[in-house]
Amino acid sequence: MMCVILTFLVGLMVPPLDDAKPSVKQQYDALLKEYESAIDSWQKEFDRFGVEENKASVLHLQRRFLAWPAFSFAPKFVEFAEKNPGDPASFDALAKVVAEMGMQINSFDRDLRAPHRRSLELLARDYLADPRIETVVRSLRGYRGPAAEAFLRLVLEKSGDRRVKAIACVNLAGALAGKQALGLGRWFDDPKASPHTKFVSGRLDREVLQQIRSADGNALRAEAEALNQRAIAEFGDLEFREGSPKLTVANVARIQLNDLRVVVGAVAPEVVGQDLDGRPMKLSEFRGKVVVLSFWGSWCGPCVAVIPRERKLVERMSGKPFVLLGVDSDEKVESAKKVVEREKMTWRSWKDGFLDGPITEQWGIRGWPTLFVIDAKGVIRHKGGCDERLEAKVDELVAELKQ
Repeated sequence: MMCVILTFLVGLMVPPLDDAKPSVKQQYDALLKEYESAIDSWQKEFDRFGVEENKASVLHLQRRFLAWPAFSFAPKFVEFAEKNPGDPASFDALAKVVAEMGMQINSFDRDLRAPHRRSLELLARDYLADPRIETVVRSLRGYRGPAAEAFLRLVLEKSGDRRVKAIACVNLAGALAGKQALGLGRWFDDPKASPHTKFVSGRLDREVLQQIRSADGNALRAEAEALNQRAIAEFGDLEFREGSPKLTVANVARIQLNDLRVVVGAVAPEVVGQDLDGRPMKLSEFRGKVVVLSFWGSWCGPCVAVIPRERKLVERMSGKPFVLLGVDSDEKVESAKKVVEREKMTWRSWKDGFLDGPITEQWGIRGWPTLFVIDAKGVIRHKGGCDERLEAKVDELVAELKQ
């Protein structure tokens, strides 16, 4: 009888299972599900505008931008992490803000900067020794604002993981080079920018932009070069990504060093190799003409997307002292040849191998597509994408040859 009574009393003291408080992991999963549902609804809402005119309209782009769920969810992920310091799920929440949201949009947008900065502060405080911090460090490519720069410096100084320190060293060098490039290019100050670009730049944090405008470009360049040299000396033997033995930290650092050196105003490095059909080819053979050099690959969607524009440029320049040349970054030359045939590419391309090719490293290519305009004397006069600025520079240089 006593056993029955005790069992009954214990049963009264234990709350029903359904009323138990969700674990930290369950709370995170619920928040993540809510965010993913919001993203799905956002995509459906704006992708239902199937007409190209609507997709391209400034108003549509602005509405889509402002409705992006990350603006409202980033603070929620940070709040969750602050309530649960040190928990593995909190790391996931903070990494979501930095490695996903910060990559999808400019991390110093005025509505994202604060949660992005706070996420990095909490990651540095609670998770610097966590092996998963590598994913966050890897995501901080290019200039992601002063908080990201400070975080990379801290990781490089304090981390006990050699691979993590290597990636921090390389990415900090890239961040400083990116900051220098922003200071020189100042696309956010361009009065001729498209209406949507003006809209996006108008949302960037004013304090960060002022820091970029006032930064010492020479000092940034010098430190970026020193960091790349350090990466080669201390970490050069490491694979930059596990399972990719061809792409070492030294390769990536040398690419970044060359990116700092292959700039507008510099003499274009010689390119020697074979085209896709195995025929020998040298860049200097085309001296006396205006050259557009396009780094591309069949695997690169944006590269393939600009081919029609490149083809129109070649057609428009027919009979003039102009040539377009490609550097293909496909692992298999057959993949490139299929695109050449399908897209009716009449210009030649060097075959360079996948990402770690010697021409790619020599020219410091860090993103695809990248295009250069080289004048008749072999001097680089423009670097960027295939757009109206490139075409205007080509027109200018071809016109100069006629004078």
